[in-house]
Amino acid sequence: MNSVTNLDLQKVKEVLEEIFYPDKITDLHFFKGGNVNTLISFQANSDPYILKALTRKPAQRSEFYRLEKEAKLFDYFNRESEQQQFHGTKKGKVPVPEVIHLETNEELLGAKFEILSRISGKLWKECWNYLTYKKKEQLVVELAKILQGVHSQKYELFGEIEEYDCPRRFFSYESFLKANLRRNIRILRNEKRLSSDLLTQSERFIEENLEQANFTTEPTLVHADINEANLIVQEQNKGEWSINGLLDFEWAYAGDPITDLFEIEELIKEKTLQETFFKHYSQDQHFQLENYQIEKRIISITASLESAAIGWIRFHPTEENLEYVTKQLQKNIQ
Repeated sequence: MNSVTNLDLQKVKEVLEEIFYPDKITDLHFFKGGNVNTLISFQANSDPYILKALTRKPAQRSEFYRLEKEAKLFDYFNRESEQQQFHGTKKGKVPVPEVIHLETNEELLGAKFEILSRISGKLWKECWNYLTYKKKEQLVVELAKILQGVHSQKYELFGEIEEYDCPRRFFSYESFLKANLRRNIRILRNEKRLSSDLLTQSERFIEENLEQANFTTEPTLVHADINEANLIVQEQNKGEWSINGLLDFEWAYAGDPITDLFEIEELIKEKTLQETFFKHYSQDQHFQLENYQIEKRIISITASLESAAIGWIRFHPTEENLEYVTKQLQKNIQ
């Protein structure tokens, strides 16, 4: 479902002219690609930027603060990159946009918004299938190092990292999963969109198998949306390819980094390249895969339930949506 593009471009231009004064605002237009937010591309003094506006109603309270969270993380990683450059190191560098402006006053445009530098390059999905194996390998190795950098950020508690009066936070990852499971099951039973038996079986599977998992005891930053549309890549000198940007930290939380690693299998289909990724990611880290499959099934079930319980608040699911979630749950509880 596309985001609600209910912003007035003329009003947007007036606000941008105040922010960037005396620079001239040009090439202002809605930018395709935003599935949750309204994205507007523009130039100021010939430099490219993206305005991201929170125009779709949040499904839960924490989502109302997700732009503030993302801006804070972008600032953190950019400061880290500056420190690494100063000390002559690049280990774990996380390339993200620069935050030019964060606006929490909804009266200006009718929604919160942030202005980000626009990173040069193309989306991963636009290039991947046309690259040679060697060039793909270059990107995979770099992605492993970037995720090392993301997962180096630690927290005191698991759960939401948004800053508001009552964030949902827990002392263990298992408690976090159980709380989300109970909430989502309750919502779905009330909505009656999925069969009661399927919900019961899903809940029972997690309760019976959670102790077999070996989830982390250290709350770690999880990006939670590693996909081919959130990675910007570019060909550099001598034909080498690099990752210029990792986008969209809106859904980030403190959890188990293995959640991000599950998404690698969807992003990188080739088994040998998956092996390359895990080889480089596991360097200098306490990384275990003994219970990988059971952990993956638990996370997949909880993600499917959350998608149906929280994601569907924003729109009425189609029969295709219902069928997909049902099949995912059935596959993982077997």
